[in-house]
Amino acid sequence: MAPVSPTKSDHCCIIVLGASGDLAFKKTYPALFGLYRNNFLPTNVHIIGYARSKIELGEFRKRISSKIKLHNDKEKVLLDEFLAKCTYESGSYDDEAAYKKLNEAVEKTQIGFARTDRIFYMALPPSVFAAASHGLKSQVYTTTGTNRIIVEKPFGKDSASSKVLGDLLAKNWHEDEVMQNHLLQILTIVAMEKPVTLDSEDVRNEKVKVLRAIKPLELDHVLLGQYSASADGKEPGYLDDPTVPKGSITPTFAAAVFNINNERWEGVPFILKCGKALNEQKTEVRIQFKDVAGNIYKDTTRNELVIRVQPQEAVYMKFMNKMPGLSNTATISELDLSYGKRYGDIKIPDAYESLILDCLKGDKSNFVRDDELDAAWKIFTPLLHELEAKKVQPEPYTFGTRGPAKLNQFVEKLGYAHNGGIAGKNIRVAVNIFPVTQISSSDAFQYDVQITPDVPAEKARRAFRQAEAIIKQSYPNAWFAFDGQKNAYSLTNIENQNFEVIIPDLVDIEIPELPRAERDSNRGGRGGFRGGRGGGRGGHSVPYVPPSMELKPAIIYTKDTVVGKSLTLKFAIRKTATISLHDLLLFAKGKTVESEGVLHAATALSVVLRHIPSMLFTPVGSNFFSPVGRTPISGGLEVWRGKGNMPLLDYLMEVLNCRNENDLSRIPAQQLDKACRGVNCITTHRGDQKQRFSIKRLSKDSALTMKFEKDGRLVSVADYFQDEFNWRLRYPNLPLALKANGKTAFPLECLTIQPAQRVKEKLNGNQTADMIRATVQRPSDRRRQIEDAVIESLKYNENPYMKSFGVKVEPKMMEIQSRILPAPKVLVDTPLMDSFAFVFFTRVSTNDAREVKDTILRKWKQYGMDIPNFDCPILVANPQSELNVKGALMQAYHEASKNMRSRCKIILCIVENNGKALYEQIKRVTLCEGGIVTQVMVGKHVLNPRNIKDQYICNVAMKANIKLGGGTNHVDHLPFQNEGTMFCGADVTHPSPGSNAPSIVAVVASTDNQAIKYNTYCRAQGHRRELIEDLEAVMAQALADYKRANRGNLPKRIVFFRDGIGAGQFKEVREIEVEHIKEAMAKAKCDALLTLIVVQKRHHIRLFPIDNNQDRSGNCCSGTVIDSNVVHPTEFNFILQSHSGLQGMSRPTIYHVLYDEAKMTSDECQQLCYSLCFLAERATRAISMVSPAYRAQLAAYYARMFLEGEDISDNASVRSEDVQMKFKLTPFAPGVENKMYYM
Repeated sequence: MAPVSPTKSDHCCIIVLGASGDLAFKKTYPALFGLYRNNFLPTNVHIIGYARSKIELGEFRKRISSKIKLHNDKEKVLLDEFLAKCTYESGSYDDEAAYKKLNEAVEKTQIGFARTDRIFYMALPPSVFAAASHGLKSQVYTTTGTNRIIVEKPFGKDSASSKVLGDLLAKNWHEDEVMQNHLLQILTIVAMEKPVTLDSEDVRNEKVKVLRAIKPLELDHVLLGQYSASADGKEPGYLDDPTVPKGSITPTFAAAVFNINNERWEGVPFILKCGKALNEQKTEVRIQFKDVAGNIYKDTTRNELVIRVQPQEAVYMKFMNKMPGLSNTATISELDLSYGKRYGDIKIPDAYESLILDCLKGDKSNFVRDDELDAAWKIFTPLLHELEAKKVQPEPYTFGTRGPAKLNQFVEKLGYAHNGGIAGKNIRVAVNIFPVTQISSSDAFQYDVQITPDVPAEKARRAFRQAEAIIKQSYPNAWFAFDGQKNAYSLTNIENQNFEVIIPDLVDIEIPELPRAERDSNRGGRGGFRGGRGGGRGGHSVPYVPPSMELKPAIIYTKDTVVGKSLTLKFAIRKTATISLHDLLLFAKGKTVESEGVLHAATALSVVLRHIPSMLFTPVGSNFFSPVGRTPISGGLEVWRGKGNMPLLDYLMEVLNCRNENDLSRIPAQQLDKACRGVNCITTHRGDQKQRFSIKRLSKDSALTMKFEKDGRLVSVADYFQDEFNWRLRYPNLPLALKANGKTAFPLECLTIQPAQRVKEKLNGNQTADMIRATVQRPSDRRRQIEDAVIESLKYNENPYMKSFGVKVEPKMMEIQSRILPAPKVLVDTPLMDSFAFVFFTRVSTNDAREVKDTILRKWKQYGMDIPNFDCPILVANPQSELNVKGALMQAYHEASKNMRSRCKIILCIVENNGKALYEQIKRVTLCEGGIVTQVMVGKHVLNPRNIKDQYICNVAMKANIKLGGGTNHVDHLPFQNEGTMFCGADVTHPSPGSNAPSIVAVVASTDNQAIKYNTYCRAQGHRRELIEDLEAVMAQALADYKRANRGNLPKRIVFFRDGIGAGQFKEVREIEVEHIKEAMAKAKCDALLTLIVVQKRHHIRLFPIDNNQDRSGNCCSGTVIDSNVVHPTEFNFILQSHSGLQGMSRPTIYHVLYDEAKMTSDECQQLCYSLCFLAERATRAISMVSPAYRAQLAAYYARMFLEGEDISDNASVRSEDVQMKFKLTPFAPGVENKMYYM
């Protein structure tokens, strides 16, 4: 775009009519300043604003400057110069005298110039076009230059009114002096044939041909909308404007389908969308190419040509092509011309700047002629008349969204593939993801690292630091990132390496001391963070201080320089692969598929990012922990942000709740042994010559009774320590700790807990409570901590390993667009509870038991449960005897069935505490032998009728209600609920580490339209096998049960939610489990549309609210959904935070659609998942995951208590098939599977 270069004797005056309006201040004047700033306005130019309002010149210039964005101090000077060229005149639009006054003001600016051009910019309503054009022509028209008029849209309301306005203007202006911008400009430019030349007339001839070939719009091809107030009420709706007539049906959004009847575009729909109060402002043309017929590649995306007009102007083409090499998969490639990247030093003008500049230059190519305007109105006029006659109501949409909810459906029925939903309120959230903005385009090299003998990862990392230092002697610029096992990555290509490294066998871990508790400690009692032995569990957490990430230079040890015991390790390093890191960035941008090369590059980048933290801190899986900011909890443990650095006896006293060491001798040997097994210890009796080992078990002998031969005589361990180390044992009667060989033994008092070890066993109740208190943080605090760690600790952009790979990381969390979905209404049903019994497995009198029973039933009735009769059997039983437990339960069942004249439906049990053994016994007796459900309550919550908490008894009521067959809650509208949809959930739970028990499968399947009644199917399968082995048989039974419950009808849709699998198993699930479901459907002659969605809770993504879009806990609001930027670039997945937070940081759920025959839109799928989160029935609000997956998770966990079979030792080597044969689930009594007994 070339600047206008008139001579020094030329002058141009620009007159802006309607200069006091928003359009002038927001668009016209900023565009004029943009042209002035870039030297596109004539040297001799003056701008006069004209409007009816009387405004002082100083105030007028102040309003102009308030709408102009400046980027530097130089532009401030330019703005002052520009404002000096701007003046203002006021007057009427139909007063000849006013126009004479305006002309006088114009002539004053053009005195002494030979040529005086004038441009009139009419930002006016059509009602004053005629008067204004006449006044300008008669009084302000120049005779010594060019007159041009720009008429701002709208130009009429239909073909007839447009012709009237055109005729009025034609009386005063020649056609080549009238220019107008128009909505269809982009369409005509895209669809027109190549003009003969670039002359404006040739270009406009082709545009007119396109418009004349377009059919007039029909009502079925249009979607209209009108915006309502924003969800937070801050932005008013269209009808809230006091100037808008009440009940107005004026649309503020329109989407229309245009069909061009010519040879090139026949059958191709052109979809135009525009509107006000939308979530973003952009103009782009997106041309999708049809799917290839008989495509041999599966799951390919559409080829697209995209022309982005604004913002971030670009032209790019996305297309599928075969992956080079031997792979037989398709990948996405992109031809990208982004103006900002290619022409970064060139200012691209906005539309208004281009419009005014074209007018200054007299270039008419981008403007419409009268025949073009007439052809355009002929397309719209029939539709406008029909809308007026039928009073069509526009679809409502919320301020700040993408438009009406029906928009996706409207465009997708035309064959347009759309990604992302639009429903809900648009907001922005921060995500704990820090984008990698740059990575080396060079190839990286993967090296296999063989270390002999094998050593743990901690020693391997220490040794590799020396290995790297040795390599640097030959390759000084080489940097190697090591994963702690056998893989290293570098951008330096080195020869094969073989050498030895010597490392100290034991390196002390420096753990800073914890400060003592302050006076205002919120949990005081132990005097310090760990406190005295007799104190409470007090203390407060240490404020978080980001740890240092400084990696000290490696020391190359020799046999002469190493102190104490050492270990010699042999290194063999070989190059195994070449990796293209650039593929990873292409994948993140959606320009390639998730190939093996992408996965290798992602692994390499992960190792690079983790290299220094893993060297400095304690790695656990994909995480690493620092002792800074740790918090002690009960049982001798510490929460790091495993076990604390303390004497083993102190640790045992904490775990076993002993007042002093002498109390340990009274602890049962089995309990003491369990507390010690697997604990990593360090010996202290030999000064610097320390040993590290893991306790296998405790001996049956004590230090006094265990003896061994030394110098030809038997010596006790106690005597040996006295003679050899001058160490008199204080507690010689305690057992000894045995090493893995079962022979070497140490007294407990000479051992300390090794610091920085992870606790793998389940925490007890007190530890769990302490853990929650120690880790709970408000989201704002968590965000601050993460960002501080990235900036002050991780220092990614100062990391030499990352620099060597050319990696740059943005140090701020990503802030991205998201939405809050509308919540459904929750409704409640209750079933009849007419036959039941109470059994008290605790000490209680008959009168007290009756009072407790009456209080519970009375409260349940208040909550809406249908209980016609409170007079039920009450039994008090001794829980110490299995016969008593079984006898009491069966007696209660029979008495209730007899006395209440109908089969007993539920037995309500009150137990002394949360003991697992009694609970499991109750469930096994009632479900497997009696075929009846039970509800267990803990005595401390209910035995004092006056102190029964409403929340507890309400929660118990909901559980009992579900087991009775009632739907505690259902939603007013569930997508597809009237189409015969079966919702399924599936999960597989695995045994704890060291156990050879089988994995447990649970599948639940709904049988009603409201998705609240489910059948449950549990199976035992091979040890730690994730894929469901018997899925075909399970689904066959589920389909038969659905058919039985629905009068012989099979489902029309099946939505299957699969829980518990990672991304690495997606392919297997898609190929194996989907096939098993389809086989079951085929045998049942069920032609339902199948959708399989993976539910993922184990991930690290967290969402942080922005702009107060948060709940009371400070978390993102329930229903927050993200389906762009941080999700998979090519596959269908989204992040949904469906639940409100209670305390601390909420974790969202990732939903990944693996298979979808129903072709659900993003909005349909997201709203379905969100609605299903309200149907957990054990909660009064939405939970964190869809209820089918939640039920399957509960059922799988619950089923483990019904596992029976022979015990297999920890050391046994057992095949998975053998395990499956040796274990089985105890079958339930008939009728139990169709009850939600696990809720």
